[in-house]
Amino acid sequence: MNMSPRAPTAITARQRHWAIVRLSLGVGQMMGASTALLLLIQTGMNPWSLGAVVVTCVLTGASVFLFGDRSKLGGEARGAGDNR
Repeated sequence: MNMSPRAPTAITARQRHWAIVRLSLGVGQMMGASTALLLLIQTGMNPWSLGAVVVTCVLTGASVFLFGDRSKLGGEARGAGDNR
């Protein structure tokens, strides 16, 4: 007998898909930022380091576009219990 106030719910395939996309974008951002910083420190300003910066910015923009807080853009605000 489960005595917890909220029983765990199964996630849907769609939620799992978006969780994987969000995780992949986050890992890509961290790897891109680390690579760009390392290249900038070791080699200075060159096409490879600038390319790493651009790729990281694109990943960050995609993440903000897909998963950013919509309430700042005039959409409905999410409640504390909302899971997206």
